[in-house]
Amino acid sequence: MQTDDDRMAVIRQVEAAIRTALFDPDILVDEQTTAADVDGWDSLSHVRIILEIEKRLGISIDGSEASYVKTVGELVDLIGRILSRSGKVIQR
Repeated sequence: MQTDDDRMAVIRQVEAAIRTALFDPDILVDEQTTAADVDGWDSLSHVRIILEIEKRLGISIDGSEASYVKTVGELVDLIGRILSRSGKVIQR
């Protein structure tokens, strides 16, 4: 990702994907948030979250890479690498 604004845009998209996948519009996350911090975020919902992110951002996230992600910040880093490789730009 290019800028702090880009990073914040990705965090907002991840947060929105988590809200959608967990059917909870009130979830708030930051870069240190882990699955254990969010009610209902288990291994099955993790897959739904990843699929929702892929749909929202038009990217493909390798399952083996996603399985190593422990925090929202690490997920944002992974998404940033994927966006950089693909040349896609995040919509703010």
